[in-house]
Amino acid sequence: MTISERITNQLLLDAVFLAAEEMGMGRFDLIARADLWPLLYERPAVYGGPPVVALAAFNDGERKSIQRKLIESLARQQNPTATTLGHLNLRAGPGTQFGVLQTLLPDTQLQVLGEEGDWLRVQVDSRQGYVHREYVKLPSQPVKNRLLATQPELLRLSLTPHPGFQLAQERMTPGSLAFALADLWNRYGGLLAVLANELGIDPGVAVAVLQAESGGQGFAPGPAGLRMIIRFENHIFYDRWGRNNQERFNNHFVYASGQSWTGHRWRPDPATAWQEFHGNQDREWQVYEFAAGLDRRAARESISMGLPQVMGFNFQSVGYPHADAMFDAFASSEARQIFGFFDFVRSRAALSPLRGRQYTAFAEIYNGQGQAAVYGAIIQQRVELFAQLWQQRSAPTSRGIGPEEAPVPAPLSPPISGEQERVALRRGLARLLADQRRSLIFHQALLAVTILTILSGVVLAFVGTIGSALPPLLVGLAGLIAYAYVRPARQSPAFRAKIAELERLIGQSERLP
Repeated sequence: MTISERITNQLLLDAVFLAAEEMGMGRFDLIARADLWPLLYERPAVYGGPPVVALAAFNDGERKSIQRKLIESLARQQNPTATTLGHLNLRAGPGTQFGVLQTLLPDTQLQVLGEEGDWLRVQVDSRQGYVHREYVKLPSQPVKNRLLATQPELLRLSLTPHPGFQLAQERMTPGSLAFALADLWNRYGGLLAVLANELGIDPGVAVAVLQAESGGQGFAPGPAGLRMIIRFENHIFYDRWGRNNQERFNNHFVYASGQSWTGHRWRPDPATAWQEFHGNQDREWQVYEFAAGLDRRAARESISMGLPQVMGFNFQSVGYPHADAMFDAFASSEARQIFGFFDFVRSRAALSPLRGRQYTAFAEIYNGQGQAAVYGAIIQQRVELFAQLWQQRSAPTSRGIGPEEAPVPAPLSPPISGEQERVALRRGLARLLADQRRSLIFHQALLAVTILTILSGVVLAFVGTIGSALPPLLVGLAGLIAYAYVRPARQSPAFRAKIAELERLIGQSERLP
């Protein structure tokens, strides 16, 4: 492989970012001056633009700085290093469940040997182990330990994608999932591409999650104009207010026991009938405003907000001192909502599953365990569909130095119909359901084999000797321990409810026109 073939768009972007940082500029000053924004949309591609020495937008000093950073990055590909940002545990394996080999001091130099998700396999002196990548500085990127929403250079960025990187909606069916994904990208893709690069994830994953959470809309019409999309959660309001005011709570709110995320109803007066409200923004706001009259702080912590539908009780994770500040920021613009999504993912354990495309694991963190499998399948379906739409577009050249160089997009292939979307959803859910059923059958078989083994030991104890009965009894005991250990996670009521919900969704999709 030649040197030029090893320089990807991502490598050049990182070199330009580092050069700007070295010269005391804003992170995006050089990117903007040379109009290198298109590189953000095809980060893994080999850079096909002019050599750095030929980029007229830079002066000699800037070109030399970028070239130096490129050379350093290429050298580190052969022998990468990292620096600890503080005291850091070197562990025996890629996770906090592994033992600590030693505690490293700040500014310790580490040789990076490999990556496993968010964990780096490193060597320090003669000892090898694992450290979490969030607590080391990798020389290929600047330190990014500040909340994204607090960085002025990010707040000034455009929401819309660079010219030539929009998705053509003309031949898509209005109202279809494909149309909705393309519409979301065309409105917010510019900011999504930059923030996805900050976190090292595929921007299509962010598109999929935002569309799955809110349909790609941060605001909806209200009595006095547009207002933020919300969802009020009765069970959360119980935790934050109702637990200490049970009689009043029970007069106005109800949810299903055992599956607290379901069965949400309310009534403004104990003498009136219970009403459902999810799926209707006017009713969601009516319930929220009633709850806010009881306790505004608790009510705001009990709603999910805007495009990403981040719960209000996560205000600290997205950089706000209280739920009121988060509510006001999210209510001000879609941009603030998008920043909130990326800061939430960045501050929680949700980043590693997104990088690894483990959507069910991500959904457990983001949406809770109740319907994680369902949300995971929905997100995966949208990720795959967005990837198809991206491939169908006529991709600009990887150099992308100016909008005039982007070729005219070719027509899309025949539009993806609603039926195709339903088929994809049914197939994805069916695969997931089959996996869950196999797991359930395995654990039931484990119990059956264990019982038979114990019974054989009992029979041997009566007709033979204790010595001959002991091995099957011990094996049976081990089987019971294994069964008891794994059963709560696999055969609990919540697990069976998850299978029932998947079956309901598949049946519902079959009945769609």
